[in-house]
Amino acid sequence: MLFVENNFFMDGGDFNQVIVSSSYEARGVFSFDSLKRLSATFWLIKDGEAVQTSLGAASYKIYDKTGVEVATLSETGLLPNLQGQYITAPVNASMLADLTHYVAEVSIDYEGETRINNLGIIIGD
Repeated sequence: MLFVENNFFMDGGDFNQVIVSSSYEARGVFSFDSLKRLSATFWLIKDGEAVQTSLGAASYKIYDKTGVEVATLSETGLLPNLQGQYITAPVNASMLADLTHYVAEVSIDYEGETRINNLGIIIGD
């Protein structure tokens, strides 16, 4: 979303527009338990501050390092808690290989727009 501030010069000078843009970023962590189940907590940052209101549903998809979606590892319709965090239940992730990196594409609906960011996942022994 862009915000436009109009500045008029009364002396017959030029009309200027200053465009101010907000910055959005998903942050979070994906982790594995001893049974190779994947859990996640993620949230939205707007201009350096955690967002807690006007949030809609969120989802994530997991991709391998070549960009291929790991079809069995995705969730949709996640809802935020009162702190604006999306916390997932553990899901089976035994198909992920150790010592390989993956990317989680996180989508968060905020004020009618979907914000999409990528978070890295590294699986180590």
